[in-house]
Amino acid sequence: SGTREALELALAELGLAAPAAVLELGSTAAVRAAVVHGRSPTVISRLAVAAELASGSLVEVAVDGLVIGRELRAVWMPNRPLPPLAQELLASPTGT
Repeated sequence: SGTREALELALAELGLAAPAAVLELGSTAAVRAAVVHGRSPTVISRLAVAAELASGSLVEVAVDGLVIGRELRAVWMPNRPLPPLAQELLASPTGT
């Protein structure tokens, strides 16, 4: 998903090195499950853990000065019309 790369770039901008990974997993769902059932912190999309944040089973920790951004792209099959929601998303100035 590019989360690790985005984190490493954001840390580098602050002059910090990324910490060594203790565990590497192949999907966001696997990372989420490991954090929910373990004691290790992670960097993960808020959307991936929205329910856990809302219930209080996980907490978000803000890091002053750290802004993690990712470049996202819209892709679709050629020669097919975009569904109305996709058209609306692409027309939005903020993408939201």
